Amino acid sequence: MSNTAQGCYKSKCPYYVSETKLSINCDWQDYTTIRRTFKTEAQKKAYQENQCYRYPNDCPLFKQMQLDYENGYGD
Repeated sequence: MSNTAQGCYKSKCPYYVSETKLSINCDWQDYTTIRRTFKTEAQKKAYQENQCYRYPNDCPLFKQMQLDYENGYGD
């Protein structure tokens, strides 16, 4: 199984959408997606293991989205 297929199954972050070989796509406000791009597959995998595969996590996007929801963004 490739790393990109594993991400779909291992990700616990509610904002994870999809990924490519060198990027991770996350939900953002107003039905948009943010792409986080990495220079190497090893960097991407390390980020996923420390952020995407954990809930809660320390990802800046995760933290901002949590604050937005707590403050009623989109109501």
